[in-house]
Amino acid sequence: MQERSAEVSRLHKTLEGANIKLASVATDIMGNSGRQMLRALIAGSTDTSEMAQLAVGVSCGRRSRNWSGLSAGMLRSAPALSHCPEQLAHIDFLEETIEQLSAQIAQRMRPLEEALERLETIGGVGRRTAEAILVEMGADMSRLPTYRQLAS
Repeated sequence: MQERSAEVSRLHKTLEGANIKLASVATDIMGNSGRQMLRALIAGSTDTSEMAQLAVGVSCGRRSRNWSGLSAGMLRSAPALSHCPEQLAHIDFLEETIEQLSAQIAQRMRPLEEALERLETIGGVGRRTAEAILVEMGADMSRLPTYRQLAS
């Protein structure tokens, strides 16, 4: 997950270096709209009105306002975007790997569902944190008679 976040940051930096402010148009550059726009940019599109149509779920007013920030970088974006296809492919690979591993973890944690649900009732403890706690501590707390032993 950290590697995916780092790669998305590198992609964002590549776009910013090309003066393409995609984040001002798409809330999530790796969301549906962002990916469509990225693919169009990589394919060589420089038509900002066409690109604006790729924004899914965005009001027309926001589209026209925000595309002015992209248009300045469009004409000189091609050389700067040469690494984007590899970056996007790497992000896709990482997302697929995360999905596969998450499915394996969910399957292995199924017998511990009750313990997971109990841990999730603790403020600030979500599913992944609860899974990490169980992996580190185990589900058998009889080995640790007091909370102090558990904490140490």
